Amino acid sequence: MIIQALRDERIILTRNLRLLRPSAIKVVLIQEEKIKQQLNEVFKKLNIKPGAKMMFSRCIICNEELVDIEKEKIKDRVPEYVFKTQDDFVTCPQCKRIYWQGTHWGNAREILDGIHS
Repeated sequence: MIIQALRDERIILTRNLRLLRPSAIKVVLIQEEKIKQQLNEVFKKLNIKPGAKMMFSRCIICNEELVDIEKEKIKDRVPEYVFKTQDDFVTCPQCKRIYWQGTHWGNAREILDGIHS
């Protein structure tokens, strides 16, 4: 994790005090217990103003920016139900993972709205 953070210039979010030792990586210590408070803490410490456009815009595996992909191109790469019920898909140009707006999208937006309302 530390090597990848150095290589990719990432910030490590942690509750582990041992990661706070002086190093070349940026570490944000999360002190809150509950997820909504943790998110709010991270937003404040990193001066982030989350918005709908930023949500689900990067691959959760390799952090690459996601790009639109035509529905017909992914027919055999997603569950049949998803293909039938969804129209918009994005993909990671690096790892080729496919994403769509499932129920998690609305759930995440509801949590963020609750934090910033």
